[in-house]
Amino acid sequence: MSQKRTASDRIIGYADGMSSAETVLEMLRRHVREGARHVANQHELITRLKQHSLPTADAEALLVTFEELQRQHEDHLARVEAEASSRQSKIRPS
Repeated sequence: MSQKRTASDRIIGYADGMSSAETVLEMLRRHVREGARHVANQHELITRLKQHSLPTADAEALLVTFEELQRQHEDHLARVEAEASSRQSKIRPS
């Protein structure tokens, strides 16, 4: 699905690795992907720590934080996608 990008679709000067051509939706999708990788990596780390009989309390606490942040990223993405869809349906002729 190819969409024409407008200046309002971009966050100009955003300093978190977002390129000037990356839209807000693309940035949010990237955050969700990166967050999922962080959660998966943390699960793997906890597994390795347990295999070596090392303490896992701090790693597990951090995992809880990562999972909560991931839920927030996913919720934010869902809201923005719903808003974008709503805007698109309003400008399309019925």
